[in-house]
Amino acid sequence: MTSNEENTKSMEFTILDIFKAFKKHIYFFYIFVPIGLVIGFILSVALTPLYSSDILISDNNESDESTSSTIGGLASLAGIQLPQTNNKSLSTLAILNSRTFLKSFIKEYDLKPKIFKDLWNEQSSSWFGQEPSDLGAVGELKKLIEIKKVEGGLVRINVMTYDPKLSQFIANEIVFHINNYMRTSAIDESENLIKFLEQEAVKSSLSEVKLRIFSLIKEHIAEKSLANVRQEFVYKVIDKAYLSDYPSYPNKFQLRIVGMFLGFFFAALLSIFMYFFRNRN
Repeated sequence: MTSNEENTKSMEFTILDIFKAFKKHIYFFYIFVPIGLVIGFILSVALTPLYSSDILISDNNESDESTSSTIGGLASLAGIQLPQTNNKSLSTLAILNSRTFLKSFIKEYDLKPKIFKDLWNEQSSSWFGQEPSDLGAVGELKKLIEIKKVEGGLVRINVMTYDPKLSQFIANEIVFHINNYMRTSAIDESENLIKFLEQEAVKSSLSEVKLRIFSLIKEHIAEKSLANVRQEFVYKVIDKAYLSDYPSYPNKFQLRIVGMFLGFFFAALLSIFMYFFRNRN
């Protein structure tokens, strides 16, 4: 019991001692809290502001699994091995993140000078030194883009750059480009399959098999026609990207508060150290 009382008194004395230290060295708080605020203000002004813009999209593909299995069954009867096709929505996100697609996107919209703004001479329209590589541009673009799935199977693409117009442009145009990219790929695939099936129809001597092959050709012609007319081939835009009025980074108010807190913390430590150091001596 006596030991507990002594510990309690010791604790009370220590806490009181800390408050005495704060009171005795109050001038530390008057010095370091404003300094922390000033440092936070300088950082909030010095750091390059980044503006974000995001676009919300949904999968615009109808499920063709039953149709594909039927076509595959008919083709197998004719001894034809058609390539296996997976759901486009499962592979499109991977394509969207692929180096091949991003490289074509950068080239299509000439984004390399905007991605490497500090290395580009606007006046002479030339590079300061050697031109950055395509893979380097793809790597930098990936840092600017965040792609994630949200509730309901929707996909949100967020772009953060130094220019709000550039963020909006990339967010909107990358969706247009992936739709166009996938549509062109689907048209080329349909054309190749139609040519292949036509060759198989000529080779076959069975009328029933020929009729089934012609049925496949009709379906691929229909798919090709749909791809030609549907602009939102893979993704449908639910909420397009808008111009951001305020930077997403840095949070100026938060930086200044953190600066004040760090100044207060440093002043508290210094005042405690000075108080106990002098008392011991």
